[in-house]
Amino acid sequence: MKKLLFQIFALLLCGVCMAVLLAACSDEPAPESGEPPAHTHAFGDWTVTTPATCTAAGVKTRSCSCGETETEEIAATGTHTYGTDNKCITCSAAWFFTEGLSYEAVGEGYAVSLGQATATEIVLPYYYNGKPVTQVAASGFASSAITDVLLTSRVTTIASDAFANTGLKTLVIPESVTSIAAGAFAGCGALEHITVITGNETYHVAGDCLIETDTGTLLLGTKNSVIPMDGSVSAIADRAFAGCVGLESISIPAAVTAIGKGAFSGCTNLAAVVFGATGGSWYVNTVAAPSGGIQVPTANAVTNAGNLTGTLVTRYWYFASAGDPGSGGTDDAKDDLFKN
Repeated sequence: MKKLLFQIFALLLCGVCMAVLLAACSDEPAPESGEPPAHTHAFGDWTVTTPATCTAAGVKTRSCSCGETETEEIAATGTHTYGTDNKCITCSAAWFFTEGLSYEAVGEGYAVSLGQATATEIVLPYYYNGKPVTQVAASGFASSAITDVLLTSRVTTIASDAFANTGLKTLVIPESVTSIAAGAFAGCGALEHITVITGNETYHVAGDCLIETDTGTLLLGTKNSVIPMDGSVSAIADRAFAGCVGLESISIPAAVTAIGKGAFSGCTNLAAVVFGATGGSWYVNTVAAPSGGIQVPTANAVTNAGNLTGTLVTRYWYFASAGDPGSGGTDDAKDDLFKN
């Protein structure tokens, strides 16, 4: 009898021990234990603890309230920051620029022009004599044989006729540029594509048209340009399409009420022009005005939006805010659209 009772007691004791062990291994505490639930990390925002450079990766870190942290690598930027010696201030990599260029002191920096350079692909320096190269001089590269130019982020100004009558095929305007004179790229008939670097607050590109954002002025077009029809363009600058021999057709939106002199001069292959319904009227001169006009070859079609006066067989077209300039070609009552 005693032996049986001992065996029963032993079995009960084993059961109690097993229950304790199972409770101790459970992921969830017993409800009556009063212990807090298992901690789950809640990491905050990433903080850059070691910035990435042009050649070295950086590190970013974030932390939990419990003190636990985790890190993540930031890829090297691959972008150099150049100092006054035209070398990267971090890794000393040299910026190789075109030799033979000419420089003229302007304000706190320099204006650059072709000088004795013979290269057709031009790369401007960031600095010259320890000062930034901030401007492209008026007519600085005009009528030269260049086909490409790399403007640095120190350039703020591109002066009148700076690259006029050159063979540029593409154009990239840096974020730093805040002033482009009308006609700076006039006569660049080979120009196909324009880009403005993101972050430029003065200019943007739409439909391969370079546009001054605040004024809505189209400064430069290419043979592939399509003027935006969303009302963002209200004026076309002097010589905006001058010499664009590859331009075959153009539609001028209704929002455009001013077009500068020579805006389409030299567009010898322009075969079709669509005039939007503007706030004023479009006119046709029966003879060439002293200031010229947009020359659409007589044999080609000119389409109008129903608000043109005159005959479609003539080649000289103008916009007037009031009055008709008439066959004599006087400029008294109109803005001069086109001049050849």
